[in-house]
Amino acid sequence: MAFDWQQISHDFQQKYEKTFVRVKLDSTFEVFWVHKVCDGIPPYIILSNARHGEIQLNHDTEFEFSFDYPNIGYFNYKDQMACLFFKRFERQWKRGISNETAQIVTPYDYFYKVTETKLSEKLLEDAFDTRVTRSISAAINLLKNRLSVSLNNYFAIGLHVKSLTDTYLLWYSNVIIGEIVKDQIFLREPQFYQEIRDYMRDVGEYLNVVI
Repeated sequence: MAFDWQQISHDFQQKYEKTFVRVKLDSTFEVFWVHKVCDGIPPYIILSNARHGEIQLNHDTEFEFSFDYPNIGYFNYKDQMACLFFKRFERQWKRGISNETAQIVTPYDYFYKVTETKLSEKLLEDAFDTRVTRSISAAINLLKNRLSVSLNNYFAIGLHVKSLTDTYLLWYSNVIIGEIVKDQIFLREPQFYQEIRDYMRDVGEYLNVVI
């Protein structure tokens, strides 16, 4: 069966050129930027990342592409803050990860810009990293050196914007739903009560929830 290399090249150019994908060159997947899909019989791909620099992948190179996205929700960026990964759902040709198909924000963006969240290799590497569910007490210990910390995919806590001592903001996605003071959660949004109870059950830590 003959391949239509021109059509294959055209499809890859539309879907993945100038986007991030993951490629397995050794034993693990790494994030790469796809610079160009070059016409040929067969076509070849020029991509790069910080570890390998610029490389060319030919049709007979032993590699494996992964076109998946990070999980939607919270991840920790550079051990500094919790960030949120979202997919953009507008219909378009692009299928690789780019600023047109995905978005990363911090919950503090409503107040002030704390980091550049334009998609980058480092941001995506951290977004793909294994996510950890942690207790509130463990997260508070980490806040000595961080702005915010994810609790799981949905919740995060962070320093108070009014610099209140021993008072932390509780976020669900990018919405403040309460404050944490010592061993109490003051919940502003009562509809999240059951989600908070389920989370505390999962981590085995129970704080008093005040509505």
